[in-house]
Amino acid sequence: MTPVKVFNLVIDQESEQYIVVLEEEDGPRLLLIWIGAYEARAIALGLQGLKFERPLTHDLLISILKNFGIKVLDVVISDLKENTYYAYINMIQGNYRVKIDSRPSDAIALAVNLGVPIYVGDEVWKRGSVILKPITDEEEEEFRKKLENIRPEDFMDL
Repeated sequence: MTPVKVFNLVIDQESEQYIVVLEEEDGPRLLLIWIGAYEARAIALGLQGLKFERPLTHDLLISILKNFGIKVLDVVISDLKENTYYAYINMIQGNYRVKIDSRPSDAIALAVNLGVPIYVGDEVWKRGSVILKPITDEEEEEFRKKLENIRPEDFMDL
C-alpha cells in the first residue's frame, strides 16, 4: 500500500461530477476518483478546516465515533471492480480492531476531517485512473486546466 494525500478537487463541467485527485506521497502518480457533490463538499471543508454551526453527516459520524471511544486509524482505497472503487476504514476501540467497508469518497472525507492517513492498494494503482503529476509550475498549471475537462470515459473501456 502507498500513502497518499488529496492533491486537488475538480469538477467535470460537462457531467457536473467531481473528481478527487489523490497524490502519491514521495512519488509521481496521481489517482483520479469520480465522486458526488456532497462528498466533494465534505472533503473540501475538511481540507480548509471549516466547520458549520450544525453538524454535517461526516461530523455526526466523527462525533459518534469519539463518544464511543472509537479511533479511526486510517483509510484504504483497496480495490477497483467494474469501474467502481472500493475502500475501507480501519478503526480500533480498546483492543478490538475492525475494518468497515466504505465508499472511497466517504472514507477520504472522514480521513481529511480527522487527519488520519490515506492509503492506496497496489492493484488500484495498476487498474485505476492514474496519471503522472507535473514537475514544473507551468506543467502544473497546464495540468490543472486539463483536469477541468477530464471525463470518466477518458479512462474506462466502454
